[in-house]
Amino acid sequence: MAILDEDGFLRGKKGDSVFRKVNEKTVVSQLPTEYKQADKSKATAFEFGLASHTARTIRLPLGMYYLGLDGGLGNRLNTAVRIALTLSPHAESGRRDIHDAELSPLEGLQFNQHAPLNKLLKVRPRITVQDNFTLNVALPAFSTKKDLAYPKSGFHIGCTLTIVQYAFDFRREFYIQLASRQTEITHPYFEGFDWTFDEYLPPGSVALAFMSLQYHIQNATTERKTLNIREFSPAELIAAYHIPGLPGSLEQTWQDNYLPLEGYRGNEMLRNIDPRWAW
Repeated sequence: MAILDEDGFLRGKKGDSVFRKVNEKTVVSQLPTEYKQADKSKATAFEFGLASHTARTIRLPLGMYYLGLDGGLGNRLNTAVRIALTLSPHAESGRRDIHDAELSPLEGLQFNQHAPLNKLLKVRPRITVQDNFTLNVALPAFSTKKDLAYPKSGFHIGCTLTIVQYAFDFRREFYIQLASRQTEITHPYFEGFDWTFDEYLPPGSVALAFMSLQYHIQNATTERKTLNIREFSPAELIAAYHIPGLPGSLEQTWQDNYLPLEGYRGNEMLRNIDPRWAW
């Protein structure tokens, strides 16, 4: 409440105005208006933070695929995860994580925009998630001269193609590298392959598969020197899909292979929004 002092000046608060004495004058100022963020705006801001945190957690174990060559990967992965969350078919913001998401926006993500896999290798793999949720990847035969780009060099350049599959469980906060297949691309004609990844997938996890090319110099003694050239270090996320079933206790041999999702706080963030979050 504003009061009149002995000198005839108003001091204090009245309504949304504050009266004070400055240099023998009464100065009136407006109280700051309390800003209440709309529920929808809060949900959007929260989900942006959750998506960024999830994307960072995915990115950290996968540094081998981009070698720090593309500083924009973080933003692209953040965007893909955020879109995947917004496309969730049944859960609302504040009550959903990557396990509720529509994962298709992650597929095709290039880990190095300076060397998109689809630009260096013109032949595209055929990806099939089979009825038992195993992954099949088939690459048709191709001519290395016409369909695969090589760095210019006076040395013999070889190329190795690698596909690696991971499972991530953000609710139990672990990940595991499930399988890896690798083949040397032969000159002048590569016969292709048809690979099935039939390793056991933890129930309730998110399966991700990556395909990369590694170029190397090979001399007469078969010694190899990897070429970490920015324009020739491609990697792509080729498959992202859910493994059905609620996470439960698995055999100890699988638990021994789990690696913790270091620094992941998504479940804590969701519990702070809604204490009913069960994870």
